[in-house]
Amino acid sequence: MFKKIFLFLAVVFYSLFPFITSAQNVAGVVVEENYSAVIFSEDYVQVGKKIIFDSSKSILPNTVKNAVYYWRFGDGSYEYADEVVHDYKKVGNYKVNLDISYVNEKGQKEIFSSEKSVFVYDTRALMIVDEKSQSEIDMMKDQARNEGVALEVLSPAEDMGFFSEDILIKLISEHNQYVKNSDLILFYTKSLRGLQAFTQYFQSLNDVDKELIKNKMFITFTEGNIDVVTHGVYQNYQIIKPEYILLTRSEALSVILNAKDINEIETSLFGRGIELKKIDDESGKSKFFILSTLVNYFIEKGVPADSVYLILIISFLAFFIIFFRNVVGINTFGVFTPIIVTIAFYTLGLYLGLLTFFFAVIVSQIMKYAFEKIELLYLSKVALNLSFISISFLFLIAIILKFNLAFSLTGAIFPMLVMTTLSEKFMEAKSEIGLKTALFGVFETLFVVLLSYYFILWSSFNNLLISWPEIIIIPILAILILGKFTGLRISEYIRFRSLFVNHTGEEE
Repeated sequence: MFKKIFLFLAVVFYSLFPFITSAQNVAGVVVEENYSAVIFSEDYVQVGKKIIFDSSKSILPNTVKNAVYYWRFGDGSYEYADEVVHDYKKVGNYKVNLDISYVNEKGQKEIFSSEKSVFVYDTRALMIVDEKSQSEIDMMKDQARNEGVALEVLSPAEDMGFFSEDILIKLISEHNQYVKNSDLILFYTKSLRGLQAFTQYFQSLNDVDKELIKNKMFITFTEGNIDVVTHGVYQNYQIIKPEYILLTRSEALSVILNAKDINEIETSLFGRGIELKKIDDESGKSKFFILSTLVNYFIEKGVPADSVYLILIISFLAFFIIFFRNVVGINTFGVFTPIIVTIAFYTLGLYLGLLTFFFAVIVSQIMKYAFEKIELLYLSKVALNLSFISISFLFLIAIILKFNLAFSLTGAIFPMLVMTTLSEKFMEAKSEIGLKTALFGVFETLFVVLLSYYFILWSSFNNLLISWPEIIIIPILAILILGKFTGLRISEYIRFRSLFVNHTGEEE
């Protein structure tokens, strides 16, 4: 028995031996082709600080015993060792070269070389931006380098369109070490979303890292009214608790990058006549502003400012829809459905929102024809319709993943399911007023949803509402006034304009 097993294993080994040796030979060739010198070090170093250059990741033949490591640092100095420490005296870009030489078995001298750029800076800065192209970002970095500033710019992908705080928090977390090493933290976003995301990131840190980051200088740029934006910045100041946050205009960026000492930035901006404001403990509102105090409490406890914004803006969206229904004459599918679809668009983004919107309507129509031959109660048809639409979203997600579209699966599932409420309204409208009118209602609803979506994205309004949440009283009063409106709608004036013209002519 054992003899047969031994013979079987011998046959198997003999059969596989050529392939094993062949694989080893191929692997040997690959390794040989990959012999190289590798420089491992930081990409940035501050003037006067020591930087370590390491060659341990270099790939050399196993037979090498007495390799010579020759370093040239780009500032006229050099050194011999496999690991060296160097410090630069001046700001600038330096080309670091490493030559590894040895004598091979044939007595011939072999040399492997590598080169790396190191930027020596005075100041290290991190800037969070949005709506900036890659060319604009590169221009900012080049300007900063020319002034001796190591600038790292965090920006969502250009093709991402709308982005949430979560995307920025992830970006900041990925650059955690750079944040800790930075002297300046800059926020160059149209709304306060960049600062709000950084605040959430800050809240997730341990106490040691929080103390380290508090000592940084924080600067926020705004195109809006500085007095309006002040309170929104103050909400984040209360959590981070730096010495102060400097609020200024976008034209201050070049002055800030040109400053030789970050402590002279305020003086330089004042000398140039650029508007600025220091946000500190004196910048808060009175406790009589109850909603502002409540919003501050929510943000301080870690509730995302984006979530607070969505809650506050519901009143404005409700007024928006009531205005279009009662005054303009656009018949949406109720009030709740357009609002919930608008929120879904805000979460999904415009393109995915539109795709999901039409997907829900088309699948609903297909299911309607499929159930026509089956006698079912109306509510059962609606329930089946919602079930099949939900299942069909799996295929939609598969298509999105197939084409590698920017997509957060966790954050998108619920808004996609919310879209199924549209199909229920669509089926209800078809049964009551017919397919043609129902389809027209779909497009009217979509029109109002798109206007509402762009209204939500309005960055200046975002800043205003987060800073002064008390303004929600305005849409509430406006809805009360519209509730008393009994006149003709604008669409009715247009529809019956010929009657008005004839009536006027008869009176004359």
